[in-house]
Amino acid sequence: MFVLKFSIAGQDQVLRTFSRWTDALSDFSPALEKIADDFLELEASQFASEGKTGSGGWKALSPDYAAWKAVHYPGAKILERDGWLRDSLTVKDAPFGVREITPTQAVLGSSLPYAMYHQTGTRKMPARPPIELSESDKTRWGKLVHKWLYEMARSI
Repeated sequence: MFVLKFSIAGQDQVLRTFSRWTDALSDFSPALEKIADDFLELEASQFASEGKTGSGGWKALSPDYAAWKAVHYPGAKILERDGWLRDSLTVKDAPFGVREITPTQAVLGSSLPYAMYHQTGTRKMPARPPIELSESDKTRWGKLVHKWLYEMARSI
């Protein structure tokens, strides 16, 4: 059996179980690579839309911080002050990007320490989750694995 599970800040986001055809397989990395590539596209859309793609939009910046940011980082969108967080989640092999794929697992995300604060929020800052999966994302990933399993079964 193969379980597709995606956790964000300790919360399960995708949980799909595949039992057909999986007993003879031990390397799911080709399917996980496809999911990782799709993740980059999903995140690019999330940043381009300032969170609207996954969650309906990130909360606006406080007026004081928005004014400071407009002076010091003119034109930078929410969560894009220096672009490191965006790039770490949208560009393959970017600095601070996490893409670790093994035969049975993919770990994707950002190693920037402040990424978690944006994902979950703090006492002084609302959550602006850069990673937010919609139901259609979860379904698409499940179908991607299913299609790959089907192709593998046909080649046996």
